[in-house]
Amino acid sequence: MKASLSRCVRCGSNDLEDRDVEKLVRGGDNVAALRVRATVCRHCGERYLPDGAIRTLEQARRDLAEDKLTRFRTVGHLLTPQPDNRRLSARRARDSTYVRLSRIHVRNGS
Repeated sequence: MKASLSRCVRCGSNDLEDRDVEKLVRGGDNVAALRVRATVCRHCGERYLPDGAIRTLEQARRDLAEDKLTRFRTVGHLLTPQPDNRRLSARRARDSTYVRLSRIHVRNGS
């Protein structure tokens, strides 16, 4: 598919292609992996998202933040690192959870 831009703004290359890319979107404690169409520079990897893709990502972010998850399906858990030992003892005093788990969601139909 022919790219809609003629030249990469970042590196100046004219080696661009339109393709599907995966974007991670976070809203509150929820994270979703969405596939959207983008123009990608084959030289530096810069991605250019069309307005429709941006609107899709923004709507997904709002839905995730508001826990409107009906159009997503859960596929696993996202683990974040434990705090370092210096902070761990202070955190233990106020919180018994050391590893934060967030649901990972994939948009239905992707």
